[in-house]
Amino acid sequence: MDNIKGISLINNISKYLYIFASTISIIFVCILFYILIGGSFEGLINVDTIINDSESSSQYSNFNQVPLGSRFIGFLLAVLIIGFTLTILKFWKNFISLVNQGKYFEVSTLKNLKYISYFLFGIGTSLFLIEIFTDMIFSTSTSFSNESALNGKNIADNVVNIESSFSLSPIMLMLNGIVIWVLSHILIEGMRIKKENELTI
Repeated sequence: MDNIKGISLINNISKYLYIFASTISIIFVCILFYILIGGSFEGLINVDTIINDSESSSQYSNFNQVPLGSRFIGFLLAVLIIGFTLTILKFWKNFISLVNQGKYFEVSTLKNLKYISYFLFGIGTSLFLIEIFTDMIFSTSTSFSNESALNGKNIADNVVNIESSFSLSPIMLMLNGIVIWVLSHILIEGMRIKKENELTI
């Protein structure tokens, strides 16, 4: 009984988490799109570029001054990862919902795990490519500051430094995706073999 209540609780949390993540993602993508089309977003942006072993550095005071190519690549990679993450949450929500209905070992239930493995591998691959891209093409260090004038002097408040770094290991995400795919594949094939044996008997 406790297990059923636990699954029901996880099911409800998964539904609300998906709605919350979708809302935040839409807002974030809108901000990124605003920046992409040249919207004003003040801050101090340093872009160090390495091309043909020659390093150059550019400084911008607004995101709309950053080259369109860099903005587009950043937008594309961010949207890709957001899309993968939301898709994983969607399939997880579907998986828990089916488990909550008592459909534990059905192909439709386990296929959700297989789809999750695909997108976990996709996120891991995307993060891996981003690390290569930021290391070999450009590295960015961005700081935002809100400035207020006081007695003719500018005082910088609420300074936040943002550097391109990833706390999640792309390789671990890729391995997790592979492991989940293998497990779901084994379970699905085992169920099919069992059904075939039942039909032959």
